[in-house]
Order: sequence, then C-alpha cells, then structure tokens
Amino acid sequence: WQHLSEFDLQQEHIGKEIPPGPQRIRGIAGSGKTVLLCQKAAHMHLKHPDWDIALVFFSRSLYHQIIKQLDKWLRRFSSGEVGYEPKQTKLRTLHAWGAKSQPGLYSTICRAVGVKRLNVNDTQSKRPNEALAEVCIQLLKEATIPQLYHAILIDEGQDLIVDNHLKFEGKQPFYWLAYQALRAVSPSQPEQRRLIWAYDEAQSLESLNIPNASELFGEELGHLVTGYYSGGIRKSEIMHRCYRTPGPILTAAHGIGMGLLRRSGMLTGIIRAEDWQAIGYQVISNNQKVNPLRGEFSRSPMEFIPGQQITLKRPPENSPNLIPKLWKYPVLEFIAYRDRQSELTALAQNIIYNLRYDALKPSREILVIVLGSGFEAMQLETAVAEFLMSQGLDIYIPSALDCNILQPDKEERDPNRFWCEGGVTVSRIHRAKGNEAEMVYVVGLDNVAKDASNLQLRNQLFVALTRAKGWLKLSGIGAYPLYEEMWRVIRSGDSFTFTFRHPPQREIGVTDTSELLKRYDTGGRNFQNADLTGAQLAGADLRNANLIGAILRNADLRNAQLDGAKLVIADLTGADLSKASLHKAKLVGAILQEVQLKGADLSRAKLGNADLNNAQLVGAKLSGADLSSADLTGVDWSQADLSEVNLEGAIMPDGSF
Repeated sequence: WQHLSEFDLQQEHIGKEIPPGPQRIRGIAGSGKTVLLCQKAAHMHLKHPDWDIALVFFSRSLYHQIIKQLDKWLRRFSSGEVGYEPKQTKLRTLHAWGAKSQPGLYSTICRAVGVKRLNVNDTQSKRPNEALAEVCIQLLKEATIPQLYHAILIDEGQDLIVDNHLKFEGKQPFYWLAYQALRAVSPSQPEQRRLIWAYDEAQSLESLNIPNASELFGEELGHLVTGYYSGGIRKSEIMHRCYRTPGPILTAAHGIGMGLLRRSGMLTGIIRAEDWQAIGYQVISNNQKVNPLRGEFSRSPMEFIPGQQITLKRPPENSPNLIPKLWKYPVLEFIAYRDRQSELTALAQNIIYNLRYDALKPSREILVIVLGSGFEAMQLETAVAEFLMSQGLDIYIPSALDCNILQPDKEERDPNRFWCEGGVTVSRIHRAKGNEAEMVYVVGLDNVAKDASNLQLRNQLFVALTRAKGWLKLSGIGAYPLYEEMWRVIRSGDSFTFTFRHPPQREIGVTDTSELLKRYDTGGRNFQNADLTGAQLAGADLRNANLIGAILRNADLRNAQLDGAKLVIADLTGADLSKASLHKAKLVGAILQEVQLKGADLSRAKLGNADLNNAQLVGAKLSGADLSSADLTGVDWSQADLSEVNLEGAIMPDGSF
C-alpha cells in the first residue's frame, strides 16, 4: 500500500505540473494516462482560466469517459466550485476529426482559416487515421495555421500516427498541425510550445511508427522532449505501474503481444534491459555474455544479444490490482473450441452465470471483444451479438441508438456511445480501445492465429487483454501454433524466461538513451543540449554526433565510439569514458571533472578551455591533442601518450602554468 500511495502522489505531481514546452507521457496500458491528462488539463484551466486548452483524442467512444474525468478533477481541484461545462470555450474536449454536430481539432482549425472541412469520403485512403493525415497535409499546404491554443493535450497518441509515405515534410501531419496551432511559450524560444501527448506503442493498431519527438516534428526538433526543464519538470515521463489490469493478465498481454515465448524468437518489443525496467519489470540475464558493441550485460543494463537467456519478472508492487490475491482461481483462461457454435454457446453460458450468480451488471461490467480485421471482424461481431440475443441476452453494438440493434444505421447513430443500460457491449477492437470492464471475453483468437506474425493483430490481442479490470476469458476455434504459445505464456505467470534469438521486426525504445541510439541508427545526428544524465551508453557508436551543450553527467560511455563528435561545452562530470575513442572529437569548454578516461583515445581532440579537474587519463592517447588553456589540476596522466600536445596556457596537474 505504501508503494501505491507513493505512486498516487507521483501521478498527482505529474498531473499538476505545467511544463514550459512539449512533454511526452509514455505509459503502459492501465497506468492512468487518460486520468493524468485530465488532471493536467483541469489544473491548467483553473490556474490559467484565460488560456485556450484542447484535450484531443482519436476515438469518439472516449468522449463520455474524458468529460466525466475532467468534471471530476475540476471539482476536486476547485473544492466543488467549478465543473466541466461543454459550452465552455476555454477548455475543450475535441476528437481529432470533427463532425457536423461536434467540433474536432481539425474542423476547428478549418473554421478558423475559412477552409471547408473534409471528411473520410473526400480522401483517397478511406481509412480514418490515414484519411486524417491526408486532410491535415492539405490544410498545412493551403493555409497559414493560426496559433489558437496555449496548450493541446493528446490522449491515445499512437492512434494519430501514420506510416512514412503519408508524412508532411518528414513530420507526422496531425501532430505538426497541432504544433502549428499552438502559441509559443516565449517569443525568445518559438519552438517551445505546450503540446503534451500520452501513448503506449504496444497499443498501435494501424501504423507501427513510434510517437517520439523526431518522428512527430522531424529530426531538427528531435531533442524537444529529452531531459528536464530548468524548473526540474521532466520533458518525458514513463508510467510503469498498471492499476487497471491484474498482474497475470498484463504480463500475458506483454508476453503474447511481443511474442516473447515464440519458438522462432520475439516478434516485436524491447531489447534493452533498462527499458524493461522503465516499464516495471526486473531483468535477469541467466548467462553473462559480452556484447562487444554495447558493453557487458551483467555490468549495466545494455542491449540483449543473440543466444542470451533472459528472465523478465514483474514484481507485484507494479501491478497493485488486488483481484489475483483475493480470487482463488485463475483470473485469465484460454479455451480452444472445435467450432464457432461451441465457442459462442460457452460464451453465452458464462455471461448468464455472471449475471445470475456473480451479480455483475451487463453494461460497463461485462464486455465482449471480437478480434480480427475488416470484414472478418464485422461478420464475427454480428454473429456473436445475434447468438447472444438468441439466448435471451440483451446486447449493445457501439454507436447504435439502443440495445439489440445489430447493425447501427449510418445516419441514425451516436458515434460517442459505447455502453447501453441493460445490454452487454459486443465490440470490435478499435471501439473497445480506451474502455474497460470487470469481466472481459475475447472471442475469435483464430483470426489472429491465422496470421500470427502480423504485428497489428498481436497488438489487437494486447489491447483486448488489457481492457480487463478483474477477469478475462479468451477463446478461439481450431488448432494453431499460437494457441500453444498462449498456453505457455499463461503458465509462465509473472515471469518469462526466453532465449533472445534475433532483433525483432519492430524494436521499441522507452528511455531517452534508447531513443538516442535509434535516432542515430536511422541517420539522426543532432542531440544538442540533450539531457542524458546517467545514460547507459557503453559501447555505443556516436561518431560525429552533435552533442554540443549535452548533459552527460555520470554517463557510462566505456568503449564508446565518439570520433569526431561535437561535445563543445558539454557537461561530462563523473562520466566513465574508459577506452572510449574520441579521435578528433571537439571538447572545447567541456566540463570533464573527475572523468574516467583511462586508455581513451583523445588523439587530435580539441580540448581548449576544458575543465579536466581530477580527471583520470592513465594510459590515454593524447598525441596531437589541443589542451590550450585547459584546467588540468589534479589530472593523473601517467603512461599517457603526450606527443605533440598543445599545452599553451594550460593549468598543469600540479597547479603550475
């Protein structure tokens, strides 16, 4: 309980912070991202009632939930004096698109510039998220975007990402439109605008691109959410505790979603130990192998290497849901049936039992989720709903005007609606996203199992599993290799042991360090002013990187490749650069106090005016280096190669000039 209260305080702390620029909130499913954004928006509105604030999301089925949360936190923070008013123009809840009867961010900007709002049918794509990107690109090309808002907060940020071919000048179109619609926090720093986005890339159902700053705003602004603001507010937050979903279901969701126990190796996911730790897992390497590029796994949380056996364990304090402790039976079950009739018969019997004996309410406490893509999922949704009705159960299909309507009319519907009093909601995955229920039934695992290497289908399964607040029953028909994998995952409980075989199809990075390495690998070189305090970069290849003004205090850079890197006025206090290669690196004015540079190659490096107080340069190669006017007080450079070193104006180790 102490851990829980500490995290509540941490969450409230983040929720009340108003950053002086962009902020990214990366949180695992059920960690409270939506709650936190609503807290943030409410706090901003109460503290700055003159600000124009928009809280934005993609799925209209989230409207009621978000308005309810906003109202709750406004009343909480104002001692009951202020609630959410839908007609209030200063604090708006907007879905991304906008419709005739309900403004969205895109339609609001269209109205402000006098441009006709387009809809999905006006685009080539016809898929809502890709179509949105198309209309945003058109608007960005046609109009100068007015700065309408002081802050824009985006929930479920992964839903608004598109693939590379739909980008606008290397940027994500919707995010760039939102960024352009924001006022700069200060005229002297026009790039600092309050765009705050929350996401979980494990829940991406369309594009698999990850919403980091360089992906959203282009490489030149890729540093925007690295490190801290001057007041101590983090530019990126990671939420690692899951409140909603019981531990055994969450770990199973990660295990099956990433394919950790797949016979031929993981499909997608995290390959650095520090990133697993950042989302709440403990990492044990069962055979200590050395990666010559990334350093020694046993010494620091580095990248997994092929052939390495890994154990991941999720401690109970990071999944504080109490149901598994109070319930003596498994909270997660998977059954494979011979045919669909058998699967649906069992589903109906289970729901009837829930209603009669478990005292669960049909609406909001029971949810049926149908897996699959496109027409296949629509067919199964209808079949499930039809069968449940034939067994005397009332059902609800999202967006219908009432219960027991199998196919909601396009003209007569309520796109914001997900629940209907007295009816069990039967939903495909896109509508179910962001919603939750005590008892969740996930039907049609065979639709995923037929194409088990499809990452979007794996992500569907992850999203479906993490809707559960208490119990989950998963089912499918036939026999597939994925079923064996699912049973292995369930048997593993709160820990997985697997052999890392090869890099996954899609690598997920969570920490600033991982993001930096990924950006570098894809050609990014601008990491100016990045805050990488304590970063685990042993063996990293960062040749010719721009790290001017970067903060690398206490960073682990052993064996790092930094030839030609620009580290001018960078702060490397206490960093370990043993055996690092810094040939021709530019370290003019850098702070290198108490740095470990044993055996490092600093040949022809520029170190003029650098502060090397008490640095360890034993056995370092300094041939041809420029140390003019450097402070070398207390430096130990025994056995170092000092041939052709420029020491003009330098303060020597003994204090002499």
